[in-house]
Amino acid sequence: MGENRYIKGKVERKKTAVSSKQGQSNLRNFNREISEEEFWNTLLQTDPNPMALLRQRHEIRRYMLKIQEILDEQIEYCKNARKKGRIQNKV
Repeated sequence: MGENRYIKGKVERKKTAVSSKQGQSNLRNFNREISEEEFWNTLLQTDPNPMALLRQRHEIRRYMLKIQEILDEQIEYCKNARKKGRIQNKV
């Protein structure tokens, strides 16, 4: 993947083989695990204003962790409900 260099508050994008469309499809492709670094690099490649994204990174990460926590709770609830027979397995 491409790299970004951070110099005096500016982001310089290096030329990369990953196109913007491919980067967007990578973000939509959540059927595989990606590293947090790969996720942010893909976001920076597709964002028209990467500096704003860098400023908001902490807040975005906090929301992502909250969403992950909610999803984990729902998965656990469904597992427990399935064990108790309240949810039928659908094949």
